[in-house]
Amino acid sequence: MGAVSLGTRLALTIGSALLILSALLFGELTSRERDGILNAKAVAAATVADLFASGASAALDFSDNEAIDADIRDFAVAYDVTCAAVWRGDDSKPIAASKNDQCVELLAPHDDALGRTTTYPDRLEVARAVTSHGKPLGRTLLVFSLARENTVIFASRSRLLGLFAGLT
Repeated sequence: MGAVSLGTRLALTIGSALLILSALLFGELTSRERDGILNAKAVAAATVADLFASGASAALDFSDNEAIDADIRDFAVAYDVTCAAVWRGDDSKPIAASKNDQCVELLAPHDDALGRTTTYPDRLEVARAVTSHGKPLGRTLLVFSLARENTVIFASRSRLLGLFAGLT
């Protein structure tokens, strides 16, 4: 077997460099796309969680569990909420929660989780303190599905992969 020509080595080097560069660019672009989509969802989820906690405030203040149940049903239908729950004070069991398998055995959000959004591969969890005139009344937790966002992210990655495959 003979030596590989200079032209062949140069072509392999350039091709390898383009492949590596394309892979790095693909990774960066898909990561930015995913981050943008998830950040937009997190901002929207935080706003919805604030509205939910605000509505729960009056209901907790007046011990109106029926109003809390109605809010849970309304928010679950309107905002991709897969689970919603409300706790009175520091109770460990919620006084009201969504009636589905995804809300079984919920734990009350810890103090350090209140006011934060936690991102998981399939969902966002947003915990809020419920107060009335500065007095703590309870806690809320909303869990938002990321199924639609994950579908969009997958489609975007597939399009970018096709584009980069065509370029290399």
